Amino acid sequence: MAEKTTIARPYGVAAYAQAQKEKKVALWSEMLELCAAVASDPAMAPLLANPRIERARIGELFLEIAGGRLSETGMGFIRALQEYRRLEVLPEIYQVFQDLRAADESRAEVEVVSAYAVNAKYKHELAEAMKRRLGCEVTVTTSIDRALIGGMIVRAGDMTIDLSLRSALERLSYELRR
Repeated sequence: MAEKTTIARPYGVAAYAQAQKEKKVALWSEMLELCAAVASDPAMAPLLANPRIERARIGELFLEIAGGRLSETGMGFIRALQEYRRLEVLPEIYQVFQDLRAADESRAEVEVVSAYAVNAKYKHELAEAMKRRLGCEVTVTTSIDRALIGGMIVRAGDMTIDLSLRSALERLSYELRR
């Protein structure tokens, strides 16, 4: 995952710079979201990873699937990614783009993964706490991962706060083995 993000970062930064230059950040966001969804599709992933399929054919297939929903520069961006075999990192490119956009708009996306459903009141309290900590508006999304046993993991950009019971048990186990 970290390797894909490292590869994706310069492309995400370049896409964001182009979107700002064109004054079409929202359009680029939509285009990249669509392309990330195409690249993540279970039917597309094996094609992107297959070195035997011609790069040009993959790029054209990708553009065909995206329909007419890409601008000229958006299509050029996809062709450049296809040429350097980077289409498979489009979900990470989209995330880098979204992070840059959020930072410019003084807002942050906060992801909360918890062992159990988070009620609306607690979600609001979490949003307020993260707003104070980050100094900007936040959007909180939640998901459930029963493997955490209890507690939660909070992610905002590069920051991760692991308050899960699974993590606490792993740390305790490590300390006991020392």
